Formats: sequence, C-alpha cells, structure tokens
Amino acid sequence: MEIQAIQDTILKKDYRIQSIYLASDRKVNVPKGKVYKVTHIEERGAETDMGGHFRIDLAYGAGTWYLFGDHWQLPWQTVSDASLIKLPEWNEVNWSDWKSPVSKYFTVGEVTLRQQERIPSSAKVKKNVILVARHMDEIREWWGAPIGVNSWYRPWAVNNRIGSRAPNHPNGYGVDFRPMGGSIWEMQKRFESEWYDKGRWKGGYGRGAKKGFIHVDLRNRRCWNY
Repeated sequence: MEIQAIQDTILKKDYRIQSIYLASDRKVNVPKGKVYKVTHIEERGAETDMGGHFRIDLAYGAGTWYLFGDHWQLPWQTVSDASLIKLPEWNEVNWSDWKSPVSKYFTVGEVTLRQQERIPSSAKVKKNVILVARHMDEIREWWGAPIGVNSWYRPWAVNNRIGSRAPNHPNGYGVDFRPMGGSIWEMQKRFESEWYDKGRWKGGYGRGAKKGFIHVDLRNRRCWNY
C-alpha cells in the first residue's frame, strides 16, 4: 500500500506526545506530496483515544510510526470518479478486502477499521451496513469533502469490551464520523441545523464533537449529547 502526505506534516514514534516535545530521532518532518510504502495501517480512533491517529508499519523494515489521518491520502480514500461507481449490494462486496467499496465513497476498510475481528459475517449486518452507507454518501456529498470514520461496525465482543450496550454499531447501522479537513464543531452545527432540525435525518443523532466525532444511526429519531 502507498500513502501520500496532502500537507506538510510529521511522522511520530508516540502519538500521545506533541511533536515539539519529541527528540529528533522520534519524529520525521514530511513535506507535502511525500509518498511512503506501508505494510500495515491501523486506526482505533476514539475507542482507544488515538484521536484520529493511525499506526503504520513502513515497508522495507523502516519501523512503526504514527501519523495524523487528516494530513494523508490513505489507500481506501482514493475514488477516481464516484459518479461512475456502481453501488454494490451486500452480497457483491468482498468483505475481506479493505479496498472493496460498500458505497460511492466508503469501503470495507472504513466499516471495519481494517481489523479482522470486525469483518461482518451475517447477512443482516451486511445489509444494514449497505443501507447506512447510502446515507453516508449523501452526507459526504452534502459536506463536499472527505469524511473520516471513527467507528462503524462493532461486533458485540468489541462493543462489550469498550463498555457500550447500544445495538446500533453491532447491527451495522451506527456510524461515528468526522471531517477529514475543517472543523468538527462546524460540521456538527451544520448537520444539526440543515439535517436534523429540518427532519432530513430521521434516525438517531449524537452530538459528539467534543470527543471528535458525530454519530448517526438508523434507529428512531432522537438526539443526545456525548
């Protein structure tokens, strides 16, 4: 896989420490346009408080580093012309391929956070993923810029492990997302006024900007704060 910096940024050995406090051998300044080959990418997002950072293993034995996802073009985000992509049905998706699309703009890698344990096995969950993915396409086109996924499908084992009892993620129809660029607060404000308040969004809506995400699901219409 290849990743490319979309702005000047930094690779770090520890995502928890601001780069100015890291020793020179614990960070690398990366210019916009720089391409790296990687063998593994993993994001756990808000669930382990990585705040949009990804852990990557660079190719050729160059070690493990962390990057901030908003500063990079990642493999599953590449869409040449979304208008030409045939929307797949649940049984047309290769659920073992991170790059396999579930909709115009989203892939299996985003549904599962590139984790084997999150690959859905039941037809019901897969159908729900496809259904909410169609709505996520609409949100993506409304926003007019890439959207990052913090968490989508979580099997019950993962859901229980992080202390959640809500069924929306385990059933595949709950998504926590954020803008890949711009303000999460602005996105939340606009989504609420332009979608939820006007009845355009008829499902669940969670205000989670202070935790770095907006939540939507396909349950009955209701709104809450995280």
